[in-house]
Amino acid sequence: LDAAQQALDEARRQVEHDAEGARAFWLQVDRDFHQMLVRATGNQRLESFIAGLQGQIGVLQVYGTYLLEIEQMALGHHQTMLDAMRSGDGAAAARAMERHIHEVKARMLAEFEAREHRAADIANPRRAEKPRP
Repeated sequence: LDAAQQALDEARRQVEHDAEGARAFWLQVDRDFHQMLVRATGNQRLESFIAGLQGQIGVLQVYGTYLLEIEQMALGHHQTMLDAMRSGDGAAAARAMERHIHEVKARMLAEFEAREHRAADIANPRRAEKPRP
């Protein structure tokens, strides 16, 4: 957990200062953090399941590194999970993970939808003039 905390602190520092290479560093920290959580369960089936989903998860992780709001949200979520694990509160860690999944997913889906609307507006300028429901 100490190594995860150090990596998280460094990722936060780099993201906040927009350091060169911050996105790549955060992406690696994010991936390592998720893998650490899965390994900590000791559940081989879960590890295999998550490994199978990594391609899909990875797309969201890469895309999320270009959205400062999502980077900051995820950093906060990871810190909450780490704090709960350090205090031995498995239930709080599970709640924090569930919150992380739901909030990042919702924000990413909203971002995709907004981009889809912008692309459609560019492709059809008259569409942009019509109010959306």
